[in-house]
Amino acid sequence: MGLGFLTLAACSGSDDESSGAVATAGRSSDGGAAEGSGGSASRLLTACVRTCEKQADAKCADGTDRNKCKSTCSAIEADKECGPEYLAFAECGSTKASFSCTPTGAIDMTGCWTDLQPYAECAACRSDPADACDVCSAANCCDQRRAYWGHEDLVPFFECESSCIDRDGGTSCGCATRYPRMVRAVNDMLQCHAEHCASECP
Repeated sequence: MGLGFLTLAACSGSDDESSGAVATAGRSSDGGAAEGSGGSASRLLTACVRTCEKQADAKCADGTDRNKCKSTCSAIEADKECGPEYLAFAECGSTKASFSCTPTGAIDMTGCWTDLQPYAECAACRSDPADACDVCSAANCCDQRRAYWGHEDLVPFFECESSCIDRDGGTSCGCATRYPRMVRAVNDMLQCHAEHCASECP
């Protein structure tokens, strides 16, 4: 959902697998870290590019384009409202998170969800102008998106999903049953899409 790298699949409401509500936690850019004042790259930009490149190296079908890492991270660095929230995640992601592919080709992240959530909630109503569904969703379903990304069960839910995917390919997680409030948050968002963005989000 217009958040930058990391295409994340949210639960659909079934007990066994997650589906569809996609969230982009930052799409990449084009290479190395740009230099800031004094000739040294900023902590945020450096960590962001490294995190982005790790995601690209996972080579997921719906993953990150390594060539876009620098430009995307430069945009995040310039974002005075939500950019500072990204630093904790970028530093965690560049050193501690691991990235793999889900069975549907999306990026799966293990670790660092607690660090990502403040940025994700801040940027929940941003959109990718190249994605008609995301633009419509941000314009019409901002409250539902913010409720989803700010939900207190978001971190344990995604940690459950990640551990399950790592263990058995995500075929028998049961995470939706363990965290039914996350299912409701996703369903609220999908219902909003159905009401306001049916043509843009088929």
